[in-house]
Amino acid sequence: MEKEFVTFLKNRTRFSDSARSFLCDSVTSCFVATLSPDMGCIHCYPKVEWENIANRISWLPDGHPTVRTLKHRLLSHAVIVEMSEQGWVTIPGSLKIPCDIKNKGVLVRKDKNYELWNPESVPYSSSGVNRKWIRSIVSRF
Repeated sequence: MEKEFVTFLKNRTRFSDSARSFLCDSVTSCFVATLSPDMGCIHCYPKVEWENIANRISWLPDGHPTVRTLKHRLLSHAVIVEMSEQGWVTIPGSLKIPCDIKNKGVLVRKDKNYELWNPESVPYSSSGVNRKWIRSIVSRF
């Protein structure tokens, strides 16, 4: 698990070269950011990976309140974030405020995405609980 500390200057921060090359392909200079289901962090996905996730989640039935909450938090908060060639990004306040991210953050590399955390909220288990929760919901349908 790779971690890096970021500082927000005038609502912008700079991602490392490794984060930039992972999140943005050679054609696009953007990625998708959305709230985590528990609103503890911001998930950052490459566009192709996000399209796969969004497609799978959108097909889940809305009958269960937990599924509706999952769909709402992940899909309705998703935004496309542009990244400059130098790695500068502006994360919208609508994502930073629920996660209590102010001037500093921690960017954590996962298998298929990055997570942006408030430095005081980074879990030791690298948010394994959230992944298990999502998998348990998806596996029911």
